[in-house]
Amino acid sequence: IAVPGLVVHSSDDAVVPFRDAEAIAAAWVGAQLKRCEGVGHRRILSDPAVVDLVLRFVEADAHVAQRP
Repeated sequence: IAVPGLVVHSSDDAVVPFRDAEAIAAAWVGAQLKRCEGVGHRRILSDPAVVDLVLRFVEADAHVAQRP
């Protein structure tokens, strides 16, 4: 994949092990892996800190894409 990536995963996810997120980030050249704590599998989507992290990542990538 030739685009920047952000993998955000909670270490207490009881559905998908954290090692799966590590494997995805390792296989995706240029991806960042951010570990979250205490938001599990579903609460991660509405966690204010995670939402802020994702928005900052998308905004930063948008600024890079707009450069001439």
